[in-house]
Amino acid sequence: MPKISVLTPSFNRAEFLPKLARSLQEQSFRDFEWIIGNDGSTDNSDEIIRSFSNIVQFPIFYINSSHRVGKSVMDNKLIDEARGEYIVWCDSDDYFVDNAFEILL
Repeated sequence: MPKISVLTPSFNRAEFLPKLARSLQEQSFRDFEWIIGNDGSTDNSDEIIRSFSNIVQFPIFYINSSHRVGKSVMDNKLIDEARGEYIVWCDSDDYFVDNAFEILL
């Protein structure tokens, strides 16, 4: 089980997701998983999220809704999948600074 589960609900945030993925990839603390939920986005979020699996070295669990279910429903789906000892929320238009997880722990 990972130490940290990073939960990210997303709706039409394709332009911001690569910066978040890069910030996760650059973390020095590596014992985490990223659980991202696409809440029926109509932009190219699905393609962007799927492309991350080829470039990152941490586990990604992807929930892809074919229609908008709403933030609270998506948040609950993400929590249900979290396996980490700690949960950290990160909105899809945000990112982590270097060493964020070490500082938090």
